[in-house]
Amino acid sequence: MITTYGHNEHNQVHVGQKVQVGQLIAEVGNRGESTGSHLHFQIDVGNQSVDPVAFYHDQSAPRLCGQSQLGP
Repeated sequence: MITTYGHNEHNQVHVGQKVQVGQLIAEVGNRGESTGSHLHFQIDVGNQSVDPVAFYHDQSAPRLCGQSQLGP
């Protein structure tokens, strides 16, 4: 599994570093091809992109920030 966090202003961790739940890993930014400050969060499993909301739900993990429920 690979997670990608894009458009960061400053990264606080390094590739391959283990992190803890709630740990600050980056500061949101407006880098690259972007129309404003935001976080691009992507999960790839077996070289296939998956929906992060559904992935977290399927893992019985806590909801992502700002996500009130699965689906519309």
